[in-house]
Amino acid sequence: MSPPMPRQLHRYDQPHQLEERREEWIRFGNRCPLAAPFCHPRIWTAWMTPFAEGKPVVYELRDGGELVALLPLYLERSTLHLASDRHLDYQDIAALTDEDAAELLAGVAARKARKGYSLTFEKVAEHSRLHQALASPRLAEVAALRSRYWSICPFTCFEVPAPGRFSGSLSSRQRKDFKAARRRLHEACPDPVVEHEFGVAIQRSSLEQAAALHRGNQYRKKGESVFGDHDFTGFLERQASSGAPLLLSTLREKPGGRALAFALGYFSRDTYYYYLTAYDGSSAELSPGRVLLIEVLAHCADRITGTTLRFDLLCGEESYKTRWATSFYEVTRFQVIPRRLSHLPQLAIYTAVYSLKKAKNRLYQWKTGGGYLPGLRHEPPGLVRDAG
Repeated sequence: MSPPMPRQLHRYDQPHQLEERREEWIRFGNRCPLAAPFCHPRIWTAWMTPFAEGKPVVYELRDGGELVALLPLYLERSTLHLASDRHLDYQDIAALTDEDAAELLAGVAARKARKGYSLTFEKVAEHSRLHQALASPRLAEVAALRSRYWSICPFTCFEVPAPGRFSGSLSSRQRKDFKAARRRLHEACPDPVVEHEFGVAIQRSSLEQAAALHRGNQYRKKGESVFGDHDFTGFLERQASSGAPLLLSTLREKPGGRALAFALGYFSRDTYYYYLTAYDGSSAELSPGRVLLIEVLAHCADRITGTTLRFDLLCGEESYKTRWATSFYEVTRFQVIPRRLSHLPQLAIYTAVYSLKKAKNRLYQWKTGGGYLPGLRHEPPGLVRDAG
């Protein structure tokens, strides 16, 4: 009888290697509890094709030949980052157990230490398996960890009595605002229509119209439109074609007419994740974004399997979220610095910088009497199995 195969760490960074293993990784992701549907391997494998200049690299942990953990990264200079960290609110490690995740992460850190690399995890949700792995004693043996606050993700839950009755789940203020906005919209556009496209049904032309609307109205927000990079539309298209639970909703002034607003989110396991949105600034007085959001939530409420719809507004402390959210969970930035003498200056720098940022956050919370969105309850959600 042959001895059992040892647990092995594998590294893949060639395009043909990534493509050959894509389907296996997607099937494996279906078995793993994940922080959100956009953490599924079908999402980050879709990201690696249009953004391949980021030098993607995927690490596997196998036990006797069986895949037990996956960590998707990309290499930039001498730092490894989480795949798709610039385009999604957070990411996760796909693993069957917390122990598998911790072993893979520690193995990657130990291996990269020999080459002088460090790891940056830009956005890690507190309920994710990756967050647990970062706190493991196994990682502490081979690397020092520094962290700082990144953002919160506000959310709320609606109790939906029956299909078609979502409006009864809203507060009286929300219903009043929606009725007033809908009345203004119908006065200006007598025949408005909302179109919903889900997963593989999402059309390239619909994504391009959403991209144009986002780019054309980004002047009201900070920074550049994410659609300024045309590869981003390709990333979304690849997600949709792979069966990712993307929901694209568009409000038009009439059937086939001009788009007044769009909302792009993920709808999975009775949760709607509010990802990207924009509305036509020239129609702002009609509140098309408010009308569309209620229509999207009603659409999702009619398709839940239970009686509770969870609405996750994802990262950000924008004031409008206080009109919706009742709770929040945190997202943190982590720096993993392998333990070796050459990394001591880097460790000292991150210790100083992160300590200052933590002090700044504490001061802000003290001045504002509770932080960025005071009054919300701190309630980390659970992991989601088969999130893809």
